[in-house]
Order: sequence, then C-alpha cells, then structure tokens
Amino acid sequence: MTISIPVPKDASGYYSGLIEMNADGNENDGSVPQISLGFNVVKQSSAPYVKTFTTTTADPISISVSTDSYTGSSVRVSPKIEEPSLDVSMKYNSKPVDLTLIETTESGYIYPQWYGFPAWSMEDDSNYEGSNGHEKTYKVSGAVGTWELTILPKNTESFSYSVTIGDSEKKVK
Repeated sequence: MTISIPVPKDASGYYSGLIEMNADGNENDGSVPQISLGFNVVKQSSAPYVKTFTTTTADPISISVSTDSYTGSSVRVSPKIEEPSLDVSMKYNSKPVDLTLIETTESGYIYPQWYGFPAWSMEDDSNYEGSNGHEKTYKVSGAVGTWELTILPKNTESFSYSVTIGDSEKKVK
C-alpha cells in the first residue's frame, strides 16, 4: 500500500487523521483497524538568526556551527532528504568580513531499532536508526569592537553555535 499526501504550499502546523481499514464495507463500530497519521509541517525561516557580541581583545575568533539530521530504516519509504546546511556570515563594525573554513566534521549516533517489524517489511537486514551531525568551524582575525554573526539554516529544524575568542575556553552563548 502506498499513501501519498500532497502538501499545499501554504500549509503549516500539525495535522492528524485516520485511515479506516474497512475492507468489508460495513459501518465502523470501533473495532475496525485504523492507521493513525500525524504530520508536522515546518516552514523554513527566510530570516537569519543574528547574534551580536563585543570583543575587548584582538585575539582570533573561532565560530562553530552544527546541526543534525535523522535517519532510520523502517516500514515507511521516506522521500529524499536534503542535507541540512547553515549559511554563516560575519560583520565587524557593520562591515562584512571573510570567514575561513578550518574544519568540517561529520559525526553519527546510531542505535538499533527495537520495533518488531515483520521480515518482509525491511528493505535490507539493517535495523538501525540514528542521527548524523554536521559541524563546521570558521576562523577570523580578531579585533576590538562589535561583531555580528548571522546564521541562516536550510533543511533543518534546529542548530547550535559557539563563539570562541582567542585560545581560551571563553565562549559566547
């Protein structure tokens, strides 16, 4: 069975419903098996997140940004998932500065599924789910003054960032 649900362009919020598996055509007396469906339609923001901070030294500044994507092997057939990304930019005293990408890290957290899916429903022998982490670290020459960090997320619901000034563990959050 394939269930396709078209999503209108202006859709947002949570939707839920049931599909009655009423194969015999009789009235549903509450004993008819049902498939429960729930969908959360999240619109990606077109406005970036902005963090302003002030430095009191000319030490170099490192910016790390990260996000996660989730994977799974289950009965459902998911559409192609686009990789999450974060567009990062900075300004110093209102003027754009060039960020240098110094590190890219891909990580994973994997755990077995404990659901009792029938053997015929699995596309292969794997039964793992997990998350994949995507992290990038940038560096910029420091200067005393006001800085503005701008992050625009794409294909993700959340992200994290850290700002490190100098070689210390001092972070702006």
